Amino acid sequence: MSEITRHNFEEKYNEVVEHLKNATVIAVDTEFTGLLSDPEYKPSLFDTGNERYKKLRLSIEQFLVMEVGITTFRCIEDEYKFEANRYTFYIFPRSFASVDNKFMCQASSLEFLCQNNFDFNKVRIEKVSENQRKILEENMNSDKSLEEDIMDSLLGFSRLFKLLTELKKPIVGHNLLVDLMIMYNQFHEHLPTHLTHFKKKIHSLFPVIYDTKFLSFELKKLLKKEDTWDSNVLSNLYLFFKYGRGRHIVLMSPLIQLQNENDQDTQLKVPKCSATGAENYDPSQELDVKFHEAGWDSYCTGYCFIRMAHIFAHVTLGRLIDGRLLSGRELLIGVTSKKNCVNVIRGSVSHMCLDGPDPISQRPRWLHVKSKDFRMIDVSQVAELFAKFGAVDVKPFSRYRALVAVGNHGSAQDILRQFRRHKDFAVSYYHPLRHSFVAQAFLWSGVVVSSGICIYLLYKAFSKAETPMGPSQ
Repeated sequence: MSEITRHNFEEKYNEVVEHLKNATVIAVDTEFTGLLSDPEYKPSLFDTGNERYKKLRLSIEQFLVMEVGITTFRCIEDEYKFEANRYTFYIFPRSFASVDNKFMCQASSLEFLCQNNFDFNKVRIEKVSENQRKILEENMNSDKSLEEDIMDSLLGFSRLFKLLTELKKPIVGHNLLVDLMIMYNQFHEHLPTHLTHFKKKIHSLFPVIYDTKFLSFELKKLLKKEDTWDSNVLSNLYLFFKYGRGRHIVLMSPLIQLQNENDQDTQLKVPKCSATGAENYDPSQELDVKFHEAGWDSYCTGYCFIRMAHIFAHVTLGRLIDGRLLSGRELLIGVTSKKNCVNVIRGSVSHMCLDGPDPISQRPRWLHVKSKDFRMIDVSQVAELFAKFGAVDVKPFSRYRALVAVGNHGSAQDILRQFRRHKDFAVSYYHPLRHSFVAQAFLWSGVVVSSGICIYLLYKAFSKAETPMGPSQ
């Protein structure tokens, strides 16, 4: 793996560009200084796609990318293998004249990076001696002016981001929405206010995007239970597809080789595996294994993508490809229907579609909880009571009522069944016409108006009946 800092960026730039241009797919990953700038922006099962985008945008604008991982995968069809080259770019803004960037750091995010051996001394500034300065100046690119060198230095990784947008190669990530948004904001321009505008712009920059977390959910629906994984956390998926059953679900999966590193499919001793991963996995077998290090995670993401795409291709193309190796194009055809769908964590929708409208929510209807004795409802108490049934989010609806969003239909039915005769709370599915104050007020106003009209008409009818007839002419 190559670690890219500002000191060797120019030296490695042409190498990185060449690998990007020759890539079949490009996997990316980012690490950042924080994610949640305010507790109000926490993900919720109530969130629509628009609401989730707004929350993320308001948080992301406060933080910065610290690492970008990029792994290029080039398909060599006559050998049916993918050559991978991975890089970790250490990112940090530099002050220039009056420009001095300000950003937030979240303690939990920095602690997480430290626990995973992130080296904060990589964006470090070193003072050079006069002799070293002369040598550096002599080695400057003679084809460029001093102004061009300064501009390139200031642009840094933004130059590669621009190249990625120009190449229009398939981009792969795991749980990719946040990575896309934070890179767009830091290396392109400020995030648009509305989700529809963001979708339009990100789709124009990257027309083909794959999210391996979304793919893992979709693939799991097609496989037998014994052929699936317990968790779709990236590290678990990687172990499953490299050392577990995932490697052999469909035969003739392509070779994946990291260049200039020891992590080669043909050289490693495969440990004893369980159905869901590697029981006796020893990270020392692989060189420089660092989950949550951006370069390594980007490689693992691309690795899982190729393995899943191979399975999807066999499911999609069926007998057309039985008994033979696939081309890189056929491999991608298998996942074409899944492109531009990015996973949404704990939302009312499972994913967003970057090239069209979001899917209709498959979550169960909200639950309506009412206090039976007209005590003020305690949202945290309701959340605690319902938590044992699975993922739930609770928000107040009035002084005596609350709404509950539930992760799946089974959990919703379990809650309704268990609370059917509860002494404190009445629980039912939420019905807007029955439970909404606005709807009830509208209906009651309609009843009042209708009653008034009926009374008026009856009055007119009786008045007419009681009017004495005049003398006949």
